[in-house]
Amino acid sequence: MERNEIVEFLLEKTGYLKEGAKRLSEKLDADPEICIEALREARRITREEDKDIENLVLKSKWQTAGGEWRESYTANKNKTSTEFKDLKDELIRDIRGLSPLQVKTRPKNTKDPVALEISIPDFHFGKIDGNSIQEQADIFVEAIVELYEKSAGYDVEKIVMPIGNDLFNSEGMRASTTKGTPQTDNSDWRVNYRIAWMSIVKSINYLANKAPVDIIIVPGNHDFERTYYLGETLSAYYFNNNNVKVTNNGESRNYYVYGKNLIGYTHGDKERPNELPLIMAVEQPLLFANTTTRCWHLGHIHKHIKDEYQGVEVEFLPSLCGADEWHKAMGYIGSKKRATAYIWNKETGKEGFLQINK
Repeated sequence: MERNEIVEFLLEKTGYLKEGAKRLSEKLDADPEICIEALREARRITREEDKDIENLVLKSKWQTAGGEWRESYTANKNKTSTEFKDLKDELIRDIRGLSPLQVKTRPKNTKDPVALEISIPDFHFGKIDGNSIQEQADIFVEAIVELYEKSAGYDVEKIVMPIGNDLFNSEGMRASTTKGTPQTDNSDWRVNYRIAWMSIVKSINYLANKAPVDIIIVPGNHDFERTYYLGETLSAYYFNNNNVKVTNNGESRNYYVYGKNLIGYTHGDKERPNELPLIMAVEQPLLFANTTTRCWHLGHIHKHIKDEYQGVEVEFLPSLCGADEWHKAMGYIGSKKRATAYIWNKETGKEGFLQINK
């Protein structure tokens, strides 16, 4: 179908305006790119029609000499057609329109598939550590690539990528942590966010060409709000890509199951480590009962610490972030800047550990 024909179809059956380009393409057997253009045009037309109706109010009414009634309308200045929610919805629709279509991954031939978990907590994009924001973005992407390359000897069928955990150094414009501790960033908050999310997309796109990627958004204490916005951006960007799944539910604790493995994710600034096994069992009783390997992966303290409570591993992961004066004073330092990845076997649990040192 041609673009104009699809627009006419959408104006007649407006219910499809809420569907994405992929669904419309399947329904009409049309080119996805043409469907994206048609959706934009039909939505623009319907918004204009709605605005014409909603923004008009009766100004006066009179009768002509011939007995006919006439009416005069004027714009309703009190009616705002661009509420915040409308702007947000439009932004999400536009990003979905730009969303790349799914990329087919190479088939695997071995009989022992595994999941690769790549976790880089406490990166603190924008932190003053001697690197520019672009240099920090390059370091992040390079670390993702290096960690994946170290898994070359395994049959990776799934990639798990927790994102957040103080990915950003501050909440942005207010130049502080979520609770208000002042922070000084190395770049404008808008530039900071844009370069950070684009580097995350670059990393995900690289991994999604290797295997399906599951993204889990983990809020931090520096960037609780900003991390949620990032999750919404990624959800919209990968709307058309079934190879990438984004979990962004706003919860401070999230759980992931792979085979008989249950992994809990939280930042590590709230719960006591020895309480986390019981929290896992209470919050996810069925998942806990149906798995045999259970662990927690946390950030926050910038160094690698592992312990075990009631058979559940609780592991604080190291950071690639350099230490400023505040982190040094708090003791959030390690011998080296490091990033880690884990190999998960569906049946036997954690069977590999990968690390890069910077």
